[in-house]
Amino acid sequence: MNSDVPGGRSLLGRLRGALTLCVLLGGLSLALVSNDRHGFWWSALNELALFAAAGVAIPFYYDLFLRDVERGRFLGEMTRLLDERLLSGDAGRGLTVRAEGRPSPTEKAVFLEGAQKEGAP
Repeated sequence: MNSDVPGGRSLLGRLRGALTLCVLLGGLSLALVSNDRHGFWWSALNELALFAAAGVAIPFYYDLFLRDVERGRFLGEMTRLLDERLLSGDAGRGLTVRAEGRPSPTEKAVFLEGAQKEGAP
């Protein structure tokens, strides 16, 4: 469902954006209509409209704009750190990668025991 353009939004994301825009505009319109009216129902309508406008639109726009920026910054920093680690390491070894996954607690204990013996004078 993604568009062919790199970085394009999916159809579902576009529909979600259109729905959020409708809720935002509808909430603001109802809030403006009920703003100077008196009575319980007008007050309740005003509160619900403001909640709809703020409670739906603000998280959506955060998700739409800021999350992508934060994700890009995070991935850029991780790429830079991994590149630095791969190029420089203990005795030129660089980053150690274990293809079989995390070691068991027993393997960790054996590794630490060996490291203490190796580092001793």
